Amino acid sequence: MPPEENRFSACAVIRLSLERPDLLRSQLSGDLKAAALSDIHVMFPMISTLDELRAARRILDEEQRGVALGARGVMIEVPSRR
Repeated sequence: MPPEENRFSACAVIRLSLERPDLLRSQLSGDLKAAALSDIHVMFPMISTLDELRAARRILDEEQRGVALGARGVMIEVPSRR
């Protein structure tokens, strides 16, 4: 990615993940496999729209079906509307 003035912007997190679902799937698959060792909670950072949440959750649900164990909850971080 090219450098951004605000490296913590939403583009640098969930939007990039949704643009590269192969990477998001790989990360979520690893998280779900780690759930065998401990309870986990998945966090989707900087969700700006309901569509982003639905897309991320759909990928998580698909990955969960492929793994016997899974996350028990999801935390959603939303950017400030100042």
